[in-house]
Amino acid sequence: MKTMGEDQEPTFKTEKYRWLKQRIGLDLLFIDQDIMELPILLQEAGEITATALERRESAKADLETQEAVVANRLRRDEYNGKKSETAIASLVPLDEDYQRIQKDLSEARLDASLWTGMVDSIRTKSTMIKVAVDLLIAGYITQSSLQGKRRADLRGGGK
Repeated sequence: MKTMGEDQEPTFKTEKYRWLKQRIGLDLLFIDQDIMELPILLQEAGEITATALERRESAKADLETQEAVVANRLRRDEYNGKKSETAIASLVPLDEDYQRIQKDLSEARLDASLWTGMVDSIRTKSTMIKVAVDLLIAGYITQSSLQGKRRADLRGGGK
């Protein structure tokens, strides 16, 4: 698992995440294209986010079920005589299946968070488009200034 500060990607729909991430930026020279594709980006990211959230909830339910199965098995097994509920609760996380499902839940939580962040980023792009259009209409940003900046960027002189 990656640490904070590194680019993280979900394990669920990774290629689609990369594709959407490439489209988060705003290019004022092609703002018309950004405006046209924004609803599609929001729809796709929203649908995948809903699925990622459902996968997280399903993994959470799976973990609760496995916890009950393991605890029940431990209650039935005779291990050093009668076990207290505290002892049983402390042994449940040692079960291999429980650990595997716990790992799956952790991945599902991260995926859901990353996909939720993607939807938030696309919504932010929507706000950026509105502001950019207002600036273009007001004449604060002109087509020639954008083209000049693009030329400077291509020559390596732009920031």
